[in-house]
Amino acid sequence: MSNNSPATAFGGFTKNEHDEIVRKLNEGERLYPRTISSIAREIEQDWKKVYFGAVPYLEAMHSLNSIDDNYMYDTGKSVVLSFLANAGTWRGEKAREIKAELKAML
Repeated sequence: MSNNSPATAFGGFTKNEHDEIVRKLNEGERLYPRTISSIAREIEQDWKKVYFGAVPYLEAMHSLNSIDDNYMYDTGKSVVLSFLANAGTWRGEKAREIKAELKAML
């Protein structure tokens, strides 16, 4: 006996949800936000001389998966906000993209 209801035909998603997922994948969009630690690695690859005020926050970001995590007594959100406040000297296309990605997580 097969179950061909609309929910099972699209893996538990509605047709509209399924179509949106397929569209995002086809356009190269991510379905889930990246981890803060993976973003921190990309920042270090791009920003060759990290401003000293941003260094402790960037280091803390390496231990965070999301802004909902804590780093010692600080929230992930406060770590990311403090990083952004100290990242004014980091410029360029990659900097704009990553800063926007971090702000979208807040």
